[in-house]
Amino acid sequence: MLTTWRAFTAAPDAEIEEVGFARAVPVIELLDEEVDLTPARRQPEVGGEASGEHLVRTRERLAAIVGDLPALMPQVTPEPDGAAAPLTLSIAELARTGALQLIGPVRPSIRSTAEVEGFVELPVLSARDVVEGTGPSPRGDRPLGQAIQLEPGDVVVPMTARRLTARVITNERALLGPNMYLLRPNPAALDPWFLAGQLRTSANEKQASSLSGTLRFDIRRAQVRRLPLEEQRTHGEAFRRLDAFESAIRQAAALGAELVQLTADGLARGALRPEKRSGRKQQAR
Repeated sequence: MLTTWRAFTAAPDAEIEEVGFARAVPVIELLDEEVDLTPARRQPEVGGEASGEHLVRTRERLAAIVGDLPALMPQVTPEPDGAAAPLTLSIAELARTGALQLIGPVRPSIRSTAEVEGFVELPVLSARDVVEGTGPSPRGDRPLGQAIQLEPGDVVVPMTARRLTARVITNERALLGPNMYLLRPNPAALDPWFLAGQLRTSANEKQASSLSGTLRFDIRRAQVRRLPLEEQRTHGEAFRRLDAFESAIRQAAALGAELVQLTADGLARGALRPEKRSGRKQQAR
């Protein structure tokens, strides 16, 4: 998707068409008697052969992800009864002690792109990208007030979202999006995966959210357990596996919905037919 968007922004007048996915349309074509911007009206219909191949690939990808789910589940055991309550520090306290650097949230700029100091030609990781688990988005026309490039090991947290979400930056080359906190842990004091896992708890969602009822978070109030670095890394690995498990579940849900739609469309237009089932299995005696 990002490659297609970049090709369009580089040459808006070029003919860009990916069957079943994207097509560049002149504005004049959209301004007829009935203005309808629904993409499906101007997308060429996918051929039966391509549709069948797409269905097979989707089914194979879904089966592969579902097959990997058991291995992605983190193995955990309950703590014994009577364990001492954990000691915690707030994000504000961790920032004061130098365990992490708290940056942001940055705001969109009302100035032009050329006026923004330190502007970098990179996509922007937005709050929506973080919540939905997707890659960075094209920047668009409105520049950021401050261009902050993300680094591996950074932890980003949307200031406003449906739920408190934290994401560890691994290999994304992107700028910090607007209305997001950036937590840059000191690797000698904090493991980033441990930090991200500690932030996204139900307790921190209540602790850090505003009292007005809107899901607006002040991440400085969030609490993090005090643990030795080696123990943090052990917990961080469990949080990393949990993140991978959640990502796989999200992909499986999206592919499952796509498979249902492809199958229903194919059956309805006669491009697919139900496979004949063999006779009833004889009951074991």
